[in-house]
Amino acid sequence: MSSNDDWGAEDKDWGSSEGNSDFDFKWDPEGNFQHVSSPKRSPLEFVSQQSIWLKIVSGVVLAAVVLFTVVQTGGVTKLQSMGVFRQSLSPEAMCLNGGQVAAELAVGVLSPIVMNRTLDHAARVKSQRSGDAAIDEAAWAVADAAYLVNEAVESIPQAISSADMMLGDMLDAFNSEESRAAALAVSDATMQLGKACGALADTGASNSQLGASEQSPSQVSESGMESAATGGEPTLLDETQTSDDEIVEPGSEISFLTFNVCNSDCKDPAPSWDIRRSRIANVIADSKVDVVGLQEVTNWRVNGSTTQWSDIKRLVATAGFQGPKISDEFNNCSGTNSEPCVDTARILFNSQAVVQVESVQNLPAAGYTRLGVIAPGIDVNARNRTVAWAYFKAAKGDPFLAISMHMDSDRTNLAEDARQAVAGELNLWAENLNKEVGIEAKATVLMADLNSYDARQPAGAQSILRQQGWTDSWSAADRKNIYFSTINLTPDTQNYGGWPPRPRPFNNAATRIDYIFAWGDFQLVDYEVMLWLNSDGTFDHEYQASDHQSVRATLIV
Repeated sequence: MSSNDDWGAEDKDWGSSEGNSDFDFKWDPEGNFQHVSSPKRSPLEFVSQQSIWLKIVSGVVLAAVVLFTVVQTGGVTKLQSMGVFRQSLSPEAMCLNGGQVAAELAVGVLSPIVMNRTLDHAARVKSQRSGDAAIDEAAWAVADAAYLVNEAVESIPQAISSADMMLGDMLDAFNSEESRAAALAVSDATMQLGKACGALADTGASNSQLGASEQSPSQVSESGMESAATGGEPTLLDETQTSDDEIVEPGSEISFLTFNVCNSDCKDPAPSWDIRRSRIANVIADSKVDVVGLQEVTNWRVNGSTTQWSDIKRLVATAGFQGPKISDEFNNCSGTNSEPCVDTARILFNSQAVVQVESVQNLPAAGYTRLGVIAPGIDVNARNRTVAWAYFKAAKGDPFLAISMHMDSDRTNLAEDARQAVAGELNLWAENLNKEVGIEAKATVLMADLNSYDARQPAGAQSILRQQGWTDSWSAADRKNIYFSTINLTPDTQNYGGWPPRPRPFNNAATRIDYIFAWGDFQLVDYEVMLWLNSDGTFDHEYQASDHQSVRATLIV
């Protein structure tokens, strides 16, 4: 999205104090934000709705029992500070992961930050398998219930927008069909998980050879619940070691950047391309990353015969960046296609950190496709948008697939259907691409402007990706600048046309339309919304290159 795509420019859901749980504040005459409390109502009204919450509380209590029981039987071999994505794990660990998602929901309904992490954990649970059908189905049911709870919460955003809201107000707001269905789903799924894991615990208790946990039961349950209550990053279990003889070779730490640069004809009041071009190069070079996904990079002429894409490549070459070599065989945007691609997405890589991988046909494994190839039949305005992809490998570690994508910003139902369809088909497309090039990618990393965000589109592309097993890098334990949006075009800054003098802070985790998602086998290290500011908090003009902030994430692949 750029200032040419005025998504949200007049939409109160973007950032005004009306209609959004994340944005409960007003601006004072000096331009600072102040918290605004919602009006208080009588707490007596909550009595008739207690049954809803008793269901949730009973489910959470049972989840805590599951956590305690499974750990007590010695089924967990390791607790990790980073989320290592594994497709297969033990039934004991699956019990603990499913139980943790249920426990986090108790806090998630009150905290958008915790809810987003819970959804990421639910997505991981949905992608995991233990081999015990009863436990797997129960854990997946808990994960599905998490999405129902999130949809119920998102349907009444103002109800949870004030930190000092009375309990009665909260319960009154949650007294809806959606909320009741979500509460019952949580309760039923958690009880199902407790029954399945209880049977496992009974078996494990009689087997003294299961081994001991590295933490006592009380330590695990207390630390897990404390982490959720304080908004810290709870840890899901994954089994990276199965025996003392098996050594897992560590991968390489790879840093990724996604950046919508705003095309060369970025709408006023954006500075001209002649001014912005060096700023874009500064952001890329000084972000100290290895792989970059760019959006709104075109083949439009910017200086004689030079295109915007060629100009960027030339500017960042001195910092070690280059574009991947593209084979005609893998370029769906070349040749005699009747409809030309809409140039929107590109990839750069630092040749000092990673190398491009060749396909089984001995061709450079990189190319361009279209959104309409990933999801056939989507809206005509979306289908020809370019998707850039390339396989890379570091000195240590296995090959990984990098994807850069820019979704349509239109607010029509057809455009939203297209965004959701692409998100739903991306896994299958990536798997088929692996087969086509003959490379088994250890991980797939998506760098994208999805033009979709949780407050407005709770069932949007970003939510579908989580349900499909993708991990949002925002869920990293080490995060920076999460209270600043990735886009500068909001109701409070629309008078600046996407170029405000300073970034706009939110009082909770900020709206995001720019994402880095990962899928496969990796470790998530950190996440950052990149900001270059002066000492007074205003943008440093040498880095204010776009109406978007760039987003950075580090993975071990």
